[in-house]
Amino acid sequence: MLTIAVIDARRFIIPDLLNLAALALALANAAAQAPDELMERALQALTRVAALALMLLIFRWTYAFLRGR
Repeated sequence: MLTIAVIDARRFIIPDLLNLAALALALANAAAQAPDELMERALQALTRVAALALMLLIFRWTYAFLRGR
């Protein structure tokens, strides 16, 4: 996350590869927290990712609409 923050602060963009790495680490963390509930934890993590992605996409569309871009 620190790498993402530094790159974003310098270039105002988060590389797709780092987004994918963050997703993989989140899924690994969910699996490590409760190995017997792997599918449920992975589904919860994916749900949180989807919700955050949707919020950011709405923010992006709103900004583009307001700026006329």
